[in-house]
Amino acid sequence: AGLVLSLLAALPFAFAVRPQMADYPSHLARYHVMLDGGQSTFLAKYYSFDWELRGNLGVDLLMVPLGHVLGVESAAWLIALLLPILVALGIMAAEWTLRRRIGVGALLALATVWSPSMVMGFANFSLSLALVLFAFALWVRLEDRPWRAVLFVPIGVIVWICHSAGWGVLGIMVFGYEWHRRGSLRA
Repeated sequence: AGLVLSLLAALPFAFAVRPQMADYPSHLARYHVMLDGGQSTFLAKYYSFDWELRGNLGVDLLMVPLGHVLGVESAAWLIALLLPILVALGIMAAEWTLRRRIGVGALLALATVWSPSMVMGFANFSLSLALVLFAFALWVRLEDRPWRAVLFVPIGVIVWICHSAGWGVLGIMVFGYEWHRRGSLRA
């Protein structure tokens, strides 16, 4: 049921050519300018695009290969279609890892997949949230492995690159889990 409901999270895309996300048109415009790379004299007259390493690049980095292969609109639509599915599957992964079952609480949590951040079109945050949920499940699964902390350095960097707020959520989730497990500030 959890897997089916996770896939159904993308149902709005079955009926809309363009996702009904408030920030989606702005993302499309930015991706177009980004992928144009100054080729269009019209766009170059009004816009420039410079890459900077910051914690808000998740979908932008995915758009580079996908946008060139599929085109801007198709690639953005595909990524937007996958975001609610990935967040829902991340909820299922965390639930399964913690409890070895999918409970009613996790199924009810699927109602939050289309949260205000998703509806507003915060694509980078939504991607980071999906990665956070999968990373948290991995943190729990690798509980007694001595190399877990080393593995989470690059995972943390990847989450931060997608969106810095996601990195904060990952830290809070891991701290909360460790606090519950250890019951001390050693968490």
